[in-house]
Amino acid sequence: MIGLQRGWLAPPGTPPGSGFGLTARRCAGVGVWLAGLVLLIGLGGCQKAAAPLTVKDGPRNPEGFEVRYNATLALARMACDDKDSNGIKGRLDVLKEMLDEEQQLRSFRRRIDKDGKAIPEGQAQLDPVAARTTVESALKVIQKLHEKRPDIDLSSLAPAVEKLTHSDNAVLRTEAERTRLALAQKPN
Repeated sequence: MIGLQRGWLAPPGTPPGSGFGLTARRCAGVGVWLAGLVLLIGLGGCQKAAAPLTVKDGPRNPEGFEVRYNATLALARMACDDKDSNGIKGRLDVLKEMLDEEQQLRSFRRRIDKDGKAIPEGQAQLDPVAARTTVESALKVIQKLHEKRPDIDLSSLAPAVEKLTHSDNAVLRTEAERTRLALAQKPN
């Protein structure tokens, strides 16, 4: 660093006071910082290795559950409520099912490999990203539904939301806490 400060490493023919030392010092500072970051990541890794996913034994969702989930999310986003139970009031049980993280982890499977080939059902691996995305989507749509239609009683979902505030997954914990707070707010 001393050589940079005094201009000793300036290219030949650089006039004194040309500002090379200041620019070089800035670049050297960034370079040292970047080299330290690369060394830190290389030696220590950026985070601990994820623990292998363990899922408790239990029932999986019936075939076609993704279609039911997508329909329920759409009804909730639109705050749709028909009088004959075809609206969201008749689908609160599906939202509650979607909030069961363990069940979703058991049910979502990777059906296509990275080459785009179908994986046989018996060999399909768990897909925790899809499972947790489903749970997160349900939490977010519950918040929106409560905002749009505070007259709909969503208290039956509160225990499942509360359970998710203790999830091992930080994203789900945070979203569950937001949902819990949103449901606690009284309508204006």
